[in-house]
Amino acid sequence: MSSPAATVAPGASLNAAARLLHQRGVRHLPVVDHAGRLIGIITRRDLLRVFLRPDGDIHHEITAGVLRATFNLPADAVQVEIRDGVVTLSGLVPWRSSARELVDRVSGMDGVVDIVDRLSWSHDASVMRRPR
Repeated sequence: MSSPAATVAPGASLNAAARLLHQRGVRHLPVVDHAGRLIGIITRRDLLRVFLRPDGDIHHEITAGVLRATFNLPADAVQVEIRDGVVTLSGLVPWRSSARELVDRVSGMDGVVDIVDRLSWSHDASVMRRPR
């Protein structure tokens, strides 16, 4: 074990944990509470598992959890294709801001490697009309 031991807090991000594993050249990273007590171990395999999530699981989370539950879109409004974690979103949403938020939410999901944005929208609230 290296000294001092590289550790992370329970709320540490996956990015922070991965960066620390890489910087220290270690395969295991202890998770310690505020008192320094060991409460778990993160391994390289644990970090990779997030990115090796099956495409079908990602698809279900996007369609059921994001498109329907969050945006209340009809089932045929947005088409979702996924190949090796790369998500392609195409279709029509009501607002330009909705398209941006949809892409942001999907890009932050576990297992999503990249997004191809082919969304279009009916209304653009960001375009200001000039007074006459």
